[in-house]
Amino acid sequence: MQYNRRESGSYTLETEYNQRITDSLNITSTLQYRSENNIADRDGFNFDEATGAFTNRNDSISNYEFSRNKALSPKLGLTWKRNKLRVALTGGPSFTKLYNSGAYMDLNYNITKNYVVPDIQGGLFYSLTKSKTLILNYNYNVNLPAARQLLPIQDLTNPLFTRVGNPNLNPSGNHNVMLNLQSYSMANRSGFFASGSFNYTENSIVSNTIIDDSGKSTTSYTNISGNYSVNFSTNWNKSFKREEHDIMLSSGLSAGLNHNRGFTNGSLYEADQINISPRVSVNWDYGELFGAGMWYNYSYNTTGYTNYTIDRTSFSSHMLSINATSYWPENVVFAHDFNFSYNPGLGAGFRSDSYLWNMSLGYNIIKNKLTMRVKVYDVLKQNIGTQRSVSPTSVTDQQNTVLGRYALFSITYSFNQFGKKENK
Repeated sequence: MQYNRRESGSYTLETEYNQRITDSLNITSTLQYRSENNIADRDGFNFDEATGAFTNRNDSISNYEFSRNKALSPKLGLTWKRNKLRVALTGGPSFTKLYNSGAYMDLNYNITKNYVVPDIQGGLFYSLTKSKTLILNYNYNVNLPAARQLLPIQDLTNPLFTRVGNPNLNPSGNHNVMLNLQSYSMANRSGFFASGSFNYTENSIVSNTIIDDSGKSTTSYTNISGNYSVNFSTNWNKSFKREEHDIMLSSGLSAGLNHNRGFTNGSLYEADQINISPRVSVNWDYGELFGAGMWYNYSYNTTGYTNYTIDRTSFSSHMLSINATSYWPENVVFAHDFNFSYNPGLGAGFRSDSYLWNMSLGYNIIKNKLTMRVKVYDVLKQNIGTQRSVSPTSVTDQQNTVLGRYALFSITYSFNQFGKKENK
């Protein structure tokens, strides 16, 4: 038997000073101090026949890890604004002290690391027109290794799997660039949005697993550079109104490329994952009596490997959602939503389709302030929770145990009169 305890806590102190130099230029200086603690405590016990309980401590499946990160970060920021253009740049060093300790199999481990790392943010905002804006952001941040990745503890909890930390790990640095273009008309409730981003990580912390002839694996950690990702998304919507009919059309596309480098059994591999996901939706409202909507999404994912056990794997999924709500007769709200998912190509023994139908009936009283509602989840008892996930080193089909059909009763009261002025 094992007992696991995880605790984390942090606090931040910050002071800031602003000084306007000219009508267009502003300088900001900040000083921030942050402290963060993390604890991972695991206690394992064997069964004691004398006491009839799990009271004999098992040191091989018990361990303790503690991490404290203290950082002092002075920053200087410049903001320049002229007409339709605003440019901001903030940066400075972060003086960081990382303390890690652990205990396992009657041995104590302690590692203290001191880092001076940069912390930089920059942004550009340009107003093309009253309804169109262009935004460019850059961010650089550093992620420190966790205690289990640094401490050289040989964890023998699993006889077939050993994990050991690497005290020579370096922090990983992340460069992120994001570009957004948005155009929206409040009067027509219509618009367009596009976003693109690029992320590059230097000194990524990756696992390195070695499997011996007996099938036992040993995992450690190392740094590697060259991992990056490119993502793009766009969305368009258009609203139409004809008398009591209000229709909203929407479509979008998300796409991405993730390039990952790592080690498996001591050999360097590369994985290039491409995902494409178009979507479309339509919503229709008929006055204050009825509303309905439909949403469809298709997702395609393919991953190509270099120097790996397989060359390529691909999968796709379909998702369809339909909802409708009736507000007639007065004070009565009847709603339902139906969701269908289809995942072709799942492994043997996995069901590829899933249905989820929810239904609710509500009644409003006290001038619509109080709503009493009963909702039935999974009316058809067809929700099976099956999904496929792909990582740089695995393809996993899983089916989760989900709660079957059940009903939930709720009472909601709206306090929307707060702050309303009284007419005399």
